[in-house]
Amino acid sequence: MPEKMAEKEEQVGAGVVVVDPKPSKGFTSKAVDWLEKLIVKLMYDSSQPLHYLSGNFAPVRDETPPCKNLPVIGYLPECLNGEFVRVGPNPKFSPVAGYHWFDGDGMIHGLHIKDGKATYVSRYVRTSRLKQEEYFGGAKFMRIGDLKGLFGLLMVNMQMLRAKLKILDVSYGTGTGNTALVYHHGKLLALSKADKPYVLKVLEDGDLQTLGMLDYDKRLTHSFTAHPKVDSFTGEMFTFGYSHTPPYITYELSRRMVSCMSRLDNNFRSYHDA
Repeated sequence: MPEKMAEKEEQVGAGVVVVDPKPSKGFTSKAVDWLEKLIVKLMYDSSQPLHYLSGNFAPVRDETPPCKNLPVIGYLPECLNGEFVRVGPNPKFSPVAGYHWFDGDGMIHGLHIKDGKATYVSRYVRTSRLKQEEYFGGAKFMRIGDLKGLFGLLMVNMQMLRAKLKILDVSYGTGTGNTALVYHHGKLLALSKADKPYVLKVLEDGDLQTLGMLDYDKRLTHSFTAHPKVDSFTGEMFTFGYSHTPPYITYELSRRMVSCMSRLDNNFRSYHDA
């Protein structure tokens, strides 16, 4: 088994972990689902509007494979070759109860330009969270939109219960990869604040593929900010991450695949950008 894992890691690149969660169905899973439905029925007000699931915020459930030769108004210079990409929250499954804009699965939209022609594509970031909810066919992970009062506390405990009973596999984290993209030393990274980066590959036809999770050869042991800063002169990337145990914040300077870390316990004050 270790040899197979090493072979997979070599195929996708150094420091990139192939994400292969092992969730579990069965009677225990169904029993927890029933308990959750009861809690939602008794404690959640379903009449509340979910603004971030309607109008301009409404999700697009399906991916779009490369659509080639898009109509062009004007002219694309033949010397302009590359891909413009953006990421945002786009839930694949309807929530069990509440929903916040930050809860959606990461979906990347790409516009590939080559030889005066344009191609559009959209793909989900293939996170551990998304793979497991696809396995179950519905939402299973806690949502930020649920975190209100006693109901929120119970929903947090529902996820902890699923992890404890190994219904959900949280060994690869629970992030969505929906917040930002950064390109650093040949790697396109999809980021969310509570998880490690996911590595993406732009294929020759403009399609997008999730390779796995970046852990810098196991040196990255904490979450990774969604807003790192890359020094355009030196190429160094400055970042940090949180942990529930000391050191509570780890500051990191990344040069290629070499990671130099300095650590600071900042008494739980929250930082947003690196």
